[in-house]
Amino acid sequence: MKKTREFGLYTGLIFSASLLLLSVSKVDNPESTLNYAFLSCFPFLILFMLLAMLNRRKEIGNHIDFPEAFKAGLGVSAIAGVVYALCNYLYLKLVNHTIINTMSTMFRDDLVKQNKSPEFIDERVHQYLNNLPFTIATYRLVTLIFVGGILSIILALIVRRKHIEALTETE
Repeated sequence: MKKTREFGLYTGLIFSASLLLLSVSKVDNPESTLNYAFLSCFPFLILFMLLAMLNRRKEIGNHIDFPEAFKAGLGVSAIAGVVYALCNYLYLKLVNHTIINTMSTMFRDDLVKQNKSPEFIDERVHQYLNNLPFTIATYRLVTLIFVGGILSIILALIVRRKHIEALTETE
């Protein structure tokens, strides 16, 4: 299970590095930057989940049942989700405020179009500014664990089959 934690940490750091690298480029819509950084790393999630399952299979004698493979895959996605959510929160709160400021400006414009009072708008925008980094980080955590669970089911069904034995044979 130590490798599962390692693979989860690697995956979370890859997701976080992607966020940092893509935020350097200028994108008109800040939500696109967040989405590209999130979606571009799913091949790494699949790879590390598969490696964790194959490693766990090797540890327990070259045979793995579905629940054991599922736990290994879900463990990778859960750890990756926690690491990515934490890095995402710190990034949005401390490093790059432009995404939050741009989104709050868009939110303010939407409230102005609804003819709300200036006091109400200021209060809601302030609330939005305070809650948005945590909301985005929580959304990333839940989504990564949910998608990781679905991928874990698929990969666990594949890994428990016999034709994958060539990948875990030891000499």
